[in-house]
Formats: sequence, structure tokens, C-alpha cells
Amino acid sequence: MLVARAANGSTRPSWTLLAISFLISAVIVVGLRIAFRA
Repeated sequence: MLVARAANGSTRPSWTLLAISFLISAVIVVGLRIAFRA
């Protein structure tokens, strides 16, 4: 959803924000895996 908001604000997609959002989601997934594994 954050990526969609950022894309609406500019005429062209912001690949930097897209990459950051992917990194954040990856960190969350890894964190959840560790939390449920413990």
C-alpha cells in the first residue's frame, strides 16, 4: 500500500521506495519466522 501511495505521488515509479519496501517486508518475514520458530 505504501508503494501504491508513492507511485501515485509521482509520474514514474520510484524504484528506490520499491526496493526499500521489499527489504522491509523481507525483514518482517524473517522476524516472524524466528518468532514462531522459538
